[in-house]
Amino acid sequence: ALVVPAVFHPQPALAVPLCYAGRMHPRHSAWINAFANAYGFVRLDKQLSAYTQTGGIIALKVSTLDTKIKSSEKNISKLEDQLNAKEAELRRKYSQMEGSLNSLEGQQTTINNFNRRNNNNNY
Repeated sequence: ALVVPAVFHPQPALAVPLCYAGRMHPRHSAWINAFANAYGFVRLDKQLSAYTQTGGIIALKVSTLDTKIKSSEKNISKLEDQLNAKEAELRRKYSQMEGSLNSLEGQQTTINNFNRRNNNNNY
């Protein structure tokens, strides 16, 4: 006869305790197996095991995503290095350009002063 735990059984006095000395009661284990078979949980378990087992579909998807994440992190690191190198190059070029501009402004000032003196001497 099928024995149902007190939670499900209409007559709690006929229920089998869930635990028996720290382990599942043997009759309770049989009830669970019968219930699982009757309601298709065994089939569901077999279908889900392809997803949940070690090396299953979910583990494979997680592994694939981990690989993609690592690849993306490497790519980001590489692009950050390239960006830092480009920034350093542009800063160096800007400094050279600023130095050249300062030099040209100094030369312009010198030429303007020379022209003023030359014009003052001509009058």
